[in-house]
This record gives sequence, C-alpha cells and structure tokens, in this order.
Amino acid sequence: MAKIFRVFLLSFCVVICSIFLMLLFSLVQAEDNISKSMDNILEAKNLGKNFLVENNNECILKEINIQIKASQWMSLLGPSGSGKSTLLNILSGLMMPSSGQVFYESQILNSLSDDKKSEIRSSDFGFVFQFFELVEHLTAFENIRFMLELNSLVDQDSDDKVKALLESVGLGHRKNHFPRQLSGGEKQRVALARAFIHDPILIFADEPTGNLDEKNSEKILELLKSLSQNNKTTIVSVSHDRNFIQYSNQAYEFKGYCLEQIK
Repeated sequence: MAKIFRVFLLSFCVVICSIFLMLLFSLVQAEDNISKSMDNILEAKNLGKNFLVENNNECILKEINIQIKASQWMSLLGPSGSGKSTLLNILSGLMMPSSGQVFYESQILNSLSDDKKSEIRSSDFGFVFQFFELVEHLTAFENIRFMLELNSLVDQDSDDKVKALLESVGLGHRKNHFPRQLSGGEKQRVALARAFIHDPILIFADEPTGNLDEKNSEKILELLKSLSQNNKTTIVSVSHDRNFIQYSNQAYEFKGYCLEQIK
C-alpha cells in the first residue's frame, strides 16, 4: 500500500511540475510577444479596403500585414492605382479600413474618435505630399512657422528653430521667397522642413519625389534620410520609384491586392 502511495505521489508531482513548466513557458512567450509588439511603432493587421463602384464592391487592399519599428524607414512601392495612397491614408488615420486594424503605439488607431485621431496627426505625424501643398501667399519661412502656429507650439525659440531647419535643407538664403519664386526641388525642401518642424514621431510621405526630376529626387531622398536619422523619426513612404529601396530599412511591393516584402 505504501509503495502504491509513493508511486501515486511521484506521478502527481510529475504532473504538477509539467503543468507549471507549461504555464511558465506560456508566460515567457506571451511576454516576448508583447515586447515585440511594443517595439513596433506602427502595425497593420489583416487590413482590407473595398470601394463601392457603380454598385460593385471592388477590392483595393486585402490582408495587409506590416510592422515598422521606431526610427526606421518603410517604403511601399507600386504603380499608379495599386492602392499605395489608400494604404497610406489608412495607416495615418485619414481613412477607415473595411477590415483589420492599425496599431499606433499600442492604440488601435481606427477605433479612436475623429477628434483623437486628428490630435495624434497634429502632434505626432508629419506629412509630405507630391505637389508640395505650400500656402502660396506665405514665404518659405512663414510656411514652416505656420505648422507651429497650428499646433500652438510657438515660443521665443520658434523663429530660430525655423531658421536652423531652413539652413539644414539648404534654403537659409531663400527664407523670404514665396512658393512661386522657388523651383520644384526647393518647394519640396520647404515641405520637408515643414513636416519636421514640430518634431513628429512619424512622417508619411506620399510620392515625395513624384513631381521632381532625377537629380532633385536624389537630393530629396538624401535629405529625407538625413533628417530622419538626425531626429530619430520613423518614415512610411509610398512611391513608384524603386530608388526608394536603397534608402529604406524595409520595402514592400504591391502584388495585386497584397504586399510582398522585397527588403
């Protein structure tokens, strides 16, 4: 009888130890997954987007899954009409997905109120556009400073900060020029300075070289990389230009409705 009891006790201890080890493994794995998730400043999970066109539900994006870490550059490449700008608008909270979720710093971006998303875009995000989107009646200096005014960030050091940023993009001597007096490359450099002036966490760049020649395109890419490294800013860009690949930490290409990682 004593022998049977010892065997039973030993078996019971083995079972308890096995359960404990399984629970410990699960906790470690969960903690590791949480840590990895927290490393990602922006993440898209199973994103999809459909548009109703002439009573037909047309698929634009399907099962998009991407993650980007802080201070990294991700490029999304594809031809016109592939869904690049649509995806960028969803990632930045400007457009709702039809399915899936966008996580920004552990928040589900597409579940937030419009006011909260607007607040995040104003404080944490910067935007660069293909056609510059400068205010025509403001000088280069005023266009950049205007971003600080919009975010109520003007203080006694603001003017010096704007001047320093203009110098860093090589336009200190053009600070009092209006957009109509600037070349395409110069306009985009002002737009870059405007996007960085409020120290954003993330920059969304929609075809930032799409309206420039090859020489100016290269200058803008070099400048964008330099600014992002100096300010530790994360970049998500979309373009048809494969030269973006060499400047990026990650690169994806549109294949039908989905993305394929190419770097």
